[in-house]
Amino acid sequence: MKKIFETKKHYSNLLQERIYNEYLRLSEKNIHMTPQTLFYIIISILVISFIIDNVLDYLNAKHFNDELPEALKDVYDADEYSKSQRYKKENYKFGLSTSIISLVATLAFFFFDGFAFVDTLARSFSENTIGITLIFFGIIMLASDILSTPF
Repeated sequence: MKKIFETKKHYSNLLQERIYNEYLRLSEKNIHMTPQTLFYIIISILVISFIIDNVLDYLNAKHFNDELPEALKDVYDADEYSKSQRYKKENYKFGLSTSIISLVATLAFFFFDGFAFVDTLARSFSENTIGITLIFFGIIMLASDILSTPF
């Protein structure tokens, strides 16, 4: 499990490094990023991260039906191990559906100008920059909590 976590962390670091290197390369050529380019970079990061996480989770889930290893039979109860593996399998399925819903909601928010709507809503309550920021993130967090409540 530790190896999979380290692999996820490694791929995340590689992705961040590649984006930064691409930014530096474009900066050296005096190519400026447009808002549309930045938008597609953010969407790409979300989708690539989702794919990598789920591929690694799938590879891990392939071993949920494995028998108790011989080296652990005298340390770990076979029934408890089986129960633990069933729990991991159900948790994997639930986590997959939750992550799909989260990705779809996030992408919909990006594509349908949800952030612009929330910004306009926050600005209707206050003209203070700090107040607008607090209201903006408060609305985002409240919406996130409401959407994640069933899960």
